Amino acid sequence: MRMFWLNLEYELTQLYHDLHNGAFIHGSYAHFMVHDTKRRDIYVASVRDRVAHQLAADYLELKFGPTFYSHSYAAQKGKGVTAARAYAFSIMKSLARRHAGWIGKMDVKKYFAHVNHSILLGLLARKIRDERIFALCRRIIQSFETEGCGIPLGNLTSQWFANIYLHELDFFVTHSLRIRYYLRYNDDSIVFGN
Repeated sequence: MRMFWLNLEYELTQLYHDLHNGAFIHGSYAHFMVHDTKRRDIYVASVRDRVAHQLAADYLELKFGPTFYSHSYAAQKGKGVTAARAYAFSIMKSLARRHAGWIGKMDVKKYFAHVNHSILLGLLARKIRDERIFALCRRIIQSFETEGCGIPLGNLTSQWFANIYLHELDFFVTHSLRIRYYLRYNDDSIVFGN
């Protein structure tokens, strides 16, 4: 990491050329564990790779962000845990005034480890027409793999890929099932009803 910062201009120029010429190769990840409510394996890319991730995430935000369900709260500007909590409390207050309310909380077990690469790449291909951007996303996705599945918990791009992947769930819940009160933060969802 230190060498990247000491040679910043050179490193960024090299990265630009690698990305522009399709020669970008993703490096390995540093691994560590955190213990909050449960044990989580975190994987951190090199600084060089994280710069490439930021470029991809910025593109994904422009391309996919405006199409996301309005009550999807992860990794988006103006969203987050605080906004999700405020929405959840407003729904609970509304239902409590009617003396009825049910809350269903859902969590996708080991979600990041089970994201199917083929499905994710298919979802990306629907909107990404720039071959270099698509190739970058494919390299980032395939840099972390167990039998065609998995995105690393700890990458900025993983949060965007998670939103893109689960946007299909948001659409199903809100349009096919017609559930009015629903929110999602990454792989955690809450459904409210009376």
